[in-house]
Amino acid sequence: MVTWKPSTDKGGVAGYRLYRSTTRVGSTAVTSYLYTGLHCGKHYKLAVAAYDTTGNRSPKVSLTASTTSCKASDTQAPSVPAGLKATGTTETSVSLAWTGSTDDVGVTGYSVYKDGARVGSTSATIYTLSGLSCGTSYTLAIDAYDAAGNRSGQASVAASTSPCPSTLGIDTLAPSTPTGLAVTGSTQTSISTSWSASVDTVGVAGYGVFKNGALAGSTSATTYTVSGLACGTSYALAVDAYDAAGNHSAQAQLSAATSACSTGTASVYLAPSGSDANPCTQAAPCLSFQRARNVASPGDTVEVAAGSYGSQTLTGDKAAPKVVFRPAAGATVTLGGLSLGSCVTCHTGADNLRFEDLHVNGWVQAYDPAHDFDFVRLTATNFYVNSVQNVLISGGSYGGVTDGTNSKVDLSGGTGYQVNRNITIDGVLLHDYRITPGSGQHDECLLIFSGTGITVRNSKFQNCEYYDIFMQHIASDRPLGGITLENNFFDTPWDGQGHQARVSGISFSQRGNTFSNVVVRYNSFRAGTGIEWSSDGTGGFNNASAVGNLVGVGACMTGVSYAYDIALNGVRCSSSDKTASSFGYVDQTAGDYHLTTGSPAIDAGDSSNYPSADIDGHGRPLGPAPDAGAQEAR
Repeated sequence: MVTWKPSTDKGGVAGYRLYRSTTRVGSTAVTSYLYTGLHCGKHYKLAVAAYDTTGNRSPKVSLTASTTSCKASDTQAPSVPAGLKATGTTETSVSLAWTGSTDDVGVTGYSVYKDGARVGSTSATIYTLSGLSCGTSYTLAIDAYDAAGNRSGQASVAASTSPCPSTLGIDTLAPSTPTGLAVTGSTQTSISTSWSASVDTVGVAGYGVFKNGALAGSTSATTYTVSGLACGTSYALAVDAYDAAGNHSAQAQLSAATSACSTGTASVYLAPSGSDANPCTQAAPCLSFQRARNVASPGDTVEVAAGSYGSQTLTGDKAAPKVVFRPAAGATVTLGGLSLGSCVTCHTGADNLRFEDLHVNGWVQAYDPAHDFDFVRLTATNFYVNSVQNVLISGGSYGGVTDGTNSKVDLSGGTGYQVNRNITIDGVLLHDYRITPGSGQHDECLLIFSGTGITVRNSKFQNCEYYDIFMQHIASDRPLGGITLENNFFDTPWDGQGHQARVSGISFSQRGNTFSNVVVRYNSFRAGTGIEWSSDGTGGFNNASAVGNLVGVGACMTGVSYAYDIALNGVRCSSSDKTASSFGYVDQTAGDYHLTTGSPAIDAGDSSNYPSADIDGHGRPLGPAPDAGAQEAR
């Protein structure tokens, strides 16, 4: 047990964070803390830091302490605490009490858990959990431990905080956000989910279930199966709760995938030595991707033998599920180019295809009316999609171009084009798009000209020219909206004239039009880099928000809602925004924007609005609130 004198703060001290070495191990609102889970007869460096309600933290105060000598004979755990119950609740706290455990040597203390995570320890048989949400149900638990580190089993109880207050008898309060959203099963065409029930001051009427941002259905139960999906495809799923008055909670979110399109056993075979006169069997493989697609049945896997295949063009319709092209085990497959469709204006794009782990010495592209296809872990110079729908570009690397063409989601001209819809770019590295100084060209890592339902997440942008992402609203009849940019690392782009660093990593060019339904949240920008909300000074925003970003250069835009952003240049766009002198990145020079211990971004995000996982796929949050930026510090 360690104790300290209370800190002071002009706005009030919210609590204290406890550390063992450089690792944060807990928080408390009182001036004592019992470190548990230690080894007997060991020396430990312990530290404490105070924090206030806005997340500001004091310097750490540390000491070195030792546990008592080991008792080789003590291997027996204490008994499980009995009689655990909630003795009182408020809108933000729950008090617990229990009967003390017994031990052959002696009980040292008790650890307290909230929804599976340890939140504190005590040597007494009472404990109050604070900082909770009103009208919310929690699973609370305790266990007992002795000086040798033996722990009992856990006793648990479900308890809820007091209901949230209403205003003048009118129900204006939304239900709590559903918790515990999880996948309970999947098939090639469906994903089943479940979650814990929400609470509401009046009553929860039901739940809305969303797929890639669009409402997929509603239910009054706490389970739902989203059906009609494509096999081997990742989807962004979400659930919110609503009451009879129409109040909706924030969404619980997760990313989930349907089952693979095949058992993994190939049914069609390609080889550089094959012939398209062959039946595409393992003994008599064919040569071209188009021939393999024509032979394959929906859901088949095409095994591609090692070697080089030249440029490949695929056209024509084929029913779902997707035909999957993947290298043979351990094989390296190289293409000169990969096109779904023969040209921009031919309207010959192919559909229901998935390509995995290919090396492409050139473009990866798809044209109208291509739809329902995946590019997974490809290495290429760039991708180009025009007038397409239901596209996943997942993993892989695109870049290494000088005076060439960037990766694009395009719709810049022509007649009869379809609007790009449901384009997801997830976990991709876009890098090294360069132009000759003085040329006056643009060569961003990613250019977006038109589309609805465009998501860029968990991706990294390095050595881009002009901007990392440039979005241009070409015309009102070619909409650009429904944009989500989250969990990305944005490097500093260059200006293309003299390779001078630019201020903006993301640019919205409105051309007199309005961007609608824009979400920019939990992105990490390099110092000196931010968002250019209107590069031409005209147009506007409708339902646009910026939440939990680490912005090297902050800027405020009319029509954009801001919350919990952190800026280095002192610009705050809302009362919950903060400023800092450093983000505390691991190595900004090397493009590593992960957070170090002590970063002002830790626990600085919005506890009601955040992705369920960070850029590395780890769950959020680890503390009382998510960390700002793309990564949740471990």
